[in-house]
Amino acid sequence: MALERLLGTYYHLNKICLDLGKQKCVALPFYHSFTGCDTTSQFLGKAKKSTWEAWKSYPSITHVFQAVRINPFKKLMATSPEFVDLEQFTCVIYNKTTSISQVNDLRQELFSRKPRLIETIRPTQVYSLIIPSIVLHECIMVLLCILQAALLEHSNRALYQESVWLTSLHSLQNLPSPEGYGWTMKSNLWTPFWTTLPEIAKASQELLKCGCKAVPLCSRRCKCKDAGLSCTTLC
Repeated sequence: MALERLLGTYYHLNKICLDLGKQKCVALPFYHSFTGCDTTSQFLGKAKKSTWEAWKSYPSITHVFQAVRINPFKKLMATSPEFVDLEQFTCVIYNKTTSISQVNDLRQELFSRKPRLIETIRPTQVYSLIIPSIVLHECIMVLLCILQAALLEHSNRALYQESVWLTSLHSLQNLPSPEGYGWTMKSNLWTPFWTTLPEIAKASQELLKCGCKAVPLCSRRCKCKDAGLSCTTLC
């Protein structure tokens, strides 16, 4: 026992591989990159344990995790069969019993249900006396799933990373540019390209509410004026 405490725990990798089966072992690299690794983000509030449970609930996703090995660096499109299954798997990550297959629809459903879901969080989990607004925002965001446009970029980042791993034993890796795989070059650095969607503040300016107390004689800091809009009844 003293030696075990000194050296740590040993895991029998051969036994683990036998328990998982060949198909799941082959699928592990893409699962790892898709659910979050050193170069890809994990889903907010969904670590490996949650995504592993989702995999067990949706075992048919295994063939998709394996499929990308056949054609490394083959970009995914929104209409690609593999991406359609990955989108379904993402829905399962956030709700294991859902019949919804598109993340945008699931996000809308979760958003409409968030008041009831937040009420189930115990006060001890919220730290309401310390930073209630920040924690409440985090609780809401954890309940909401990623948008489809962002999921597509994330999926291509995961595909690119797994493809790099698959070709890592080649004597000379001929890697394509990360551009178009969820990455973009900014200031000579590769940074994640999160989504093709415009910022909500620019795309939905009609929803701005300035909150000025002296409407219609708003102050210099009026949000509506800054956006080039007239104040509405929302103000």
